[in-house]
Amino acid sequence: HTHPVFSYQIFPTVYGEFDQKENGPLVNKRNEVIGNHFLWAVKDVPSFTEEPFATCKEDYIQKVEIYAHRGRFTPNWAMLAQLALYDEHLKKWLKADLKDEFGWIGTAKTLTTDEQKIAFIFDKVKTTMKWNGVNWVGPGEADLADIWEKKIGNSAAVNLVLYNYLRAAGVKCSLIYASTRDHGKVKDELPTLENFNTMVLQT
Repeated sequence: HTHPVFSYQIFPTVYGEFDQKENGPLVNKRNEVIGNHFLWAVKDVPSFTEEPFATCKEDYIQKVEIYAHRGRFTPNWAMLAQLALYDEHLKKWLKADLKDEFGWIGTAKTLTTDEQKIAFIFDKVKTTMKWNGVNWVGPGEADLADIWEKKIGNSAAVNLVLYNYLRAAGVKCSLIYASTRDHGKVKDELPTLENFNTMVLQT
């Protein structure tokens, strides 16, 4: 039986000097190397205090984070972008067949500039579709048309509906993964969708 191989990244977040820091082989009783041994130690760490206008507490608490990746490689941002491009759910969401029950697309096409089309469709989606209070990087259901039928969805669903209407009206736009203030800062050194918790639209 072959066990899956994992690689991993370790991110210690410490504001100050380590009291102890070790990195070496981990051996068993037969003196065989069976892994890696890490030790980080700090002392006299002050307690965390909430501050006004700060982002989420995870950005400031001192900690060690370990992220495992299946296989003998460490992902990068280019690889993550390629995986997103081949995601079948995302492809479907970006080309959703939404019912234009209010005739917005026809009206938008009569407007002269992209700015006018964007303002018109943005206002219609904003007043017609309700945000359910949830931020996420996907709409939560496989079929965006079903979400549109209910007129309620998470942040990604609302922006995907807006995206599809704008594209249908001839406006070039793109979707961007983003992290809200209460989700925390994006870790540039960690290419993973866990960095993000919503989608936003760029025109």
